[in-house]
Amino acid sequence: MNEYYTSLEELAREVWKSPHSDFYRTAWSKKGYVPDSRRAGNGFDFQNIPILTKEDILSESIAGKMYEPVPPMRFAALSSGTASRPCVSVHSQFKLSPVAGYWNRMPQFSYSSYMVLLSPILGGSALPLALSSNPAAFPSGVIYSFGDVNNLNLSAHIAREVSADHIVTTPSLAVLFVESLRDCGYDPVLIKNMRLVGEPITSAVSALLKKLYPNAVIIFSYNSTEIMFSRMGERSSLCSELEKVSLNAFHLNEEDFYFEEDEGDLIVTTLRKILFPLIRYRVGDRVRFVENFHCSCGFPAGKIGIIGARSDGKSYKIGGAIFRAEEVARVLRIAPPNVITGDFCLHIEQVAEGKRILTAPILILKPSNGIPQPETAAFIFDIFLKEFRVGAKTIREAVEGGFMKPIEIRFDPSIRGCEILPPKELLAGF
Repeated sequence: MNEYYTSLEELAREVWKSPHSDFYRTAWSKKGYVPDSRRAGNGFDFQNIPILTKEDILSESIAGKMYEPVPPMRFAALSSGTASRPCVSVHSQFKLSPVAGYWNRMPQFSYSSYMVLLSPILGGSALPLALSSNPAAFPSGVIYSFGDVNNLNLSAHIAREVSADHIVTTPSLAVLFVESLRDCGYDPVLIKNMRLVGEPITSAVSALLKKLYPNAVIIFSYNSTEIMFSRMGERSSLCSELEKVSLNAFHLNEEDFYFEEDEGDLIVTTLRKILFPLIRYRVGDRVRFVENFHCSCGFPAGKIGIIGARSDGKSYKIGGAIFRAEEVARVLRIAPPNVITGDFCLHIEQVAEGKRILTAPILILKPSNGIPQPETAAFIFDIFLKEFRVGAKTIREAVEGGFMKPIEIRFDPSIRGCEILPPKELLAGF
């Protein structure tokens, strides 16, 4: 069996006829799509295939989604993203594509011998990366060391002991890790390469990372937990032309994925023969495409994707914290209803202070009757400081931990609905 599907129609035909899973047959039939068997190739009109959502995926167990038997090498990964319910996916080892491993062959990217993986394993970033290692992705002889995201000092000692020159982590952890490296006597200038995953990039964090790791070529990867191994998009610190377009613009991996846009939303289809291929899957991010883009880094000309806010506006993950609209609504119910309504807009900004990146949440509320007095605003501020949780921590704990600014409360009578928005610079062009 070839590693790639020969066509989108072949992909649709295989999952439809699979004897091991009726996931797609059921999902498509429920949405009124049944291929016309009277036409050649069973009549799979790809553009009319219903779009798949995370809710569709969560409606079925792992075993019920795999369209072929599980091979000997397999493991499960859990999403640590913005969904309240984790999404579990099963994967087998397979070779990374030449596109995904492009940076490894660039002259400026002198590949490492010693790597520290410092990313939450449940987030699917570190463990799959290690298990999928092969000469096409990482040259033989590379030593992988797993760090502990909850003990950066220990992780720094590991980096020093193995003389690490490559780090795989999230942008926010990369900033925090510098202090631990210096405390244990390991100079960050020794880090030659970095791969950052799991969070959007702001100008504040990009500029600080280049300052903290002056000798590192930094690769920013764009992916979704449901789509392991092959990264959907990549941008390097060498991509000066791409960075001018947006800090969240990426060279798209069109060898492993077919990309579409539906009413501003990113739709992807996996083109590899994997256990559960995603067909017309709505990732949940806003996107804007630019065709035939020529970059200063030398990456082959092709399609780039500029990634915007989450399309549902219900959650956002940045700076090691997860902000959820349902959590804002819960805390607002504690406040007196005659003061504010349930309408709000939460803007998540990032600022650099010294050698730290701080998340700066700005909560805009709709007052019930006029603009509340300063003492009322202080009362609401205190409620959020004590009650509002950003993942496992309250805002008070995050502020005391030194990676978040106190929430700023504003009032605007024109606010309608409930929405979580990313930093304003990420909204440009959307």
